[in-house]
Amino acid sequence: MPYTRTVLEVASNEPERVALTDGVRSITYGDLSRSSGAHKAVVDSLLGQLSPEALSGITFADEIGDIPVISISLTHVLDSAELVAVLAGYRTVTSVLDPLWPIEHRVRSIVRSGAQIVVTDDESLGHALVEGDWPGVIIGLDEYRARLARVSEAENREQPPTVRDDEEPFLLIFTSGTTDLPKGFLRTRKSWRYNVRVSECWLRAKPAELTFAPGPLAYSLTLYALVEVLGTGGSIMLQSRFDPLDAARLLVEKPVTRLVAVPAVLPALAQAAKRDGVQFTRLSDAVIGGANLSLALRTSFEEVAPDATVLSYYGAAEIGFIAWSTEGDGALLEPFDGLSLSVRDENGAELPEGELGQLFVRVGSQGDRYISTTGGALITGADGWATVNDRARLVGGKLLLEGRAGDIAVTGGHKVSLVQIERTLEGVPGCERCCVVTQPHRLLGEILVAVIEATPGQAAPEKARVNAMLGELLPPQFVPHRYYLAEDFPRTVGGKIRRVEVRAELEAGAYTRL
Repeated sequence: MPYTRTVLEVASNEPERVALTDGVRSITYGDLSRSSGAHKAVVDSLLGQLSPEALSGITFADEIGDIPVISISLTHVLDSAELVAVLAGYRTVTSVLDPLWPIEHRVRSIVRSGAQIVVTDDESLGHALVEGDWPGVIIGLDEYRARLARVSEAENREQPPTVRDDEEPFLLIFTSGTTDLPKGFLRTRKSWRYNVRVSECWLRAKPAELTFAPGPLAYSLTLYALVEVLGTGGSIMLQSRFDPLDAARLLVEKPVTRLVAVPAVLPALAQAAKRDGVQFTRLSDAVIGGANLSLALRTSFEEVAPDATVLSYYGAAEIGFIAWSTEGDGALLEPFDGLSLSVRDENGAELPEGELGQLFVRVGSQGDRYISTTGGALITGADGWATVNDRARLVGGKLLLEGRAGDIAVTGGHKVSLVQIERTLEGVPGCERCCVVTQPHRLLGEILVAVIEATPGQAAPEKARVNAMLGELLPPQFVPHRYYLAEDFPRTVGGKIRRVEVRAELEAGAYTRL
């Protein structure tokens, strides 16, 4: 496992070093090591409750085989993180489900994952699984803790955690599901060992350093932050649900030197800091992923974290780290060492530099495919190249992202990048949070519509001024035809704006025309 060896080493040499904390309660490396065998004993006893008839009613993914799958849906992030940390030292696959996901969504994810055990403190989830005749074992957190307490010291010592085989899967992750039910894919220990090395070399993950990763553990960015921190012997502070005022307080009061977050977190932190007249002076690094980091968001955050290096990166949970930037709007990215990039047309032919096409990657951390019970689509093709269908250009050895295939529109015969328009619009005062969509048009086929998220306490930007500024920065065909104001955007659990839902809300009349 990417971190079991490190957990055991730190537990032996410095058992009181904090591994996990929420700012109030802490779990040390020694705690993780000492309790692992008891967790395994409880899991084994729960698996023992499954009859052959019950097992026959569970749909197992071909890619997982007979490895036990344990789904976790808990309110408190520290409880989830502890289970993920200790179970990684055993032959198990863990899946973390956000407790705020709809019940039906979580039930379908559990069924499709082939889980045998569900650990939850949400009674409604348990009831829904029972009513749906799900044959696995459901256990509440209190009962799980009670069983842990009953495990004898001898039983605890019987099954110590071990460093597992490279090719063995240990995590089942679901995509953010912006347009459909999320697809599940596996992470092997080898793939995230590779990623931990990237974190050590590029993302400034260090031993004994306190990293703050606000956000749900079900989101792959936060889940990976847990893995990289434990894999490098650091300490991680987690937040069950992002609260900007509480997060800003923790950044001031606690010795946090490193932040891992999505871009949407930065303006909220900056606003909270400015409101209270504070700065995050201890922060030396901010590692930002999950979406493009605009220059406006970067600059605003740097004002309240003057000593922090803000590194934004592009990657995919299914593939790994791809490229990074420490300046500007993060549009032109430097590829990480050790990977190969290829931009291809719809027929799979390599495109010359500067041409827009589908991005393919070859790297040591890429996954193979989505699990069979969620469609089984390939991530890596027979030629060894992986893709998640992102669109990009290669320019002077660097990567220029243009979004997914659905982020390209054709208006009046011109092919335009919605992401490029958003990137420019984010630099206009009052438009830092925006989304560009299209609407049908009788003559042009489609027209461009910019939706701007309102900033509390600030007047809406003037359409004429915004239009004039964009006209100076973009080709005419890239300038939006209409502008709307939204109170807030629909977002994924990781903070990405759901473009499809924005368009649906626009058509439903949910936004105000500027």
